[in-house]
Amino acid sequence: MIQTKPPSGTVVHKHRDDNKKAPIVTVPPKFFYCQKKCPTLAIFMVKDSQLIGQPAVEKLINKKKPSPEDVRALAKPFSDILEEGIVRGLHEIIPTNQIKMLAGLKETLVRTAAAEVQSGLRFSTALTLFHQYKQKYLNDANLQIVAHTGVFLPATDQTRGQDAAHNELREALIEAIAEELSGSQLLNRMILKQLEMTPHGRKIIEDHGLTGKVSCLSEVGKITKPLTPVKPTKKGANKATESEFETARAIFAVIIHELREEVKDRARALKREKFPKPGPSRDGRTRSPSPSRTPIKLESKKTYSGGRPKNGFERPVPLVPSFPDEHRDAHRSAWVSEPMRLESKAFKKLLQRFTN
Repeated sequence: MIQTKPPSGTVVHKHRDDNKKAPIVTVPPKFFYCQKKCPTLAIFMVKDSQLIGQPAVEKLINKKKPSPEDVRALAKPFSDILEEGIVRGLHEIIPTNQIKMLAGLKETLVRTAAAEVQSGLRFSTALTLFHQYKQKYLNDANLQIVAHTGVFLPATDQTRGQDAAHNELREALIEAIAEELSGSQLLNRMILKQLEMTPHGRKIIEDHGLTGKVSCLSEVGKITKPLTPVKPTKKGANKATESEFETARAIFAVIIHELREEVKDRARALKREKFPKPGPSRDGRTRSPSPSRTPIKLESKKTYSGGRPKNGFERPVPLVPSFPDEHRDAHRSAWVSEPMRLESKAFKKLLQRFTN
């Protein structure tokens, strides 16, 4: 009997048939995901809407130009996460000011795909950072990491250079539109561009430009001095626990590092997903994100190890949920970017780690 290989990213359960030696593979049923039931988006959802920015999606599909207010989600307070009195919103990975260009697209499938991906592909403005890869953002060697408005307090601190970072996203969108990419391909192109621009933990933990900046996350506060990379200690050699080494710098770096890896895991899962039937847009070939990075390990209050790609190391690939047929790309986009939003399970798990 030929065994059918399950889709990558599934949790496989094996048991043996009494009469046959070959293991029988069963795949657990998929769970269901939609924007309205996602806790990271529910707080931003307008009454009777199924999508973030639903008016914009509907107008763009019908070749009408939406307003910026149709696209954006109003900032909200997160009393158990943010400093008192602070509100934060969502960063649109397809920038809002591209709506005029999108409304003018003649190809319906491309216009629909862009509208839906813009709806779902969003990070929290409290967690969105950009780094100067190839010195594209600023001619300033001392300023390596740029913040989206809202990452630090005051909200505009460390944001010089974010306009150029957003221009990178605009250029990526324009190129994708010219290629008439499908919804799946556009989602893949834009999330990989955002991940490419998002600093991993090693950059954050060593960047001198962040010293003294104040995170809007109440658990982090004022960013302390950078840490120095060292070789990892042997298991059991260091009797101290990592909790003794937690500084604001380390906490902030680990949070962004792990959430970035979670988004990469989901992008990788979508890349490997086999569609049972063609979607409303033309699915095509997509790219994988960069190799998995190991977790950051705190060796002391001044040193750390890990955070690099490692031969043979790959994080588990999550199971891709099922999505509503209507506006599928909007829900898929929201799922892949979910870890980088406040109230995500990944984010809350990290907070719990640092508060215990």
